[in-house]
Amino acid sequence: VHEKSILLAAVPALLLFEHDGLFSVWFQLASCFSMFPLLVRDGLRIPYWSCVCLFAAACALERCLTGMSILHVAEAFIKPPPRYPDLYPVVFALFSTCMFCGAYLYMVLRLW
Repeated sequence: VHEKSILLAAVPALLLFEHDGLFSVWFQLASCFSMFPLLVRDGLRIPYWSCVCLFAAACALERCLTGMSILHVAEAFIKPPPRYPDLYPVVFALFSTCMFCGAYLYMVLRLW
């Protein structure tokens, strides 16, 4: 469901590329990042990394990229406690929510 619903926001954001290219690329990166747990479940890590690397090369927002990198490294090398098997999907969702809220505020302030 998420793969289709994120398109409702990602396509209009992509149309803003001419006016605000950095925001547009960052939003596409955030959209890919938010789908990571779903893509892992479907065995699509390699296509995910190819998209993320392309978007990250075009987007130079260091704080956001650092947070994403830390989460990916932790997910790859640190096992979640048995008590919390869904720890990483929840953390990815929370981080993505923060990015999407930031995007919403940015666009509201920009329109104001």
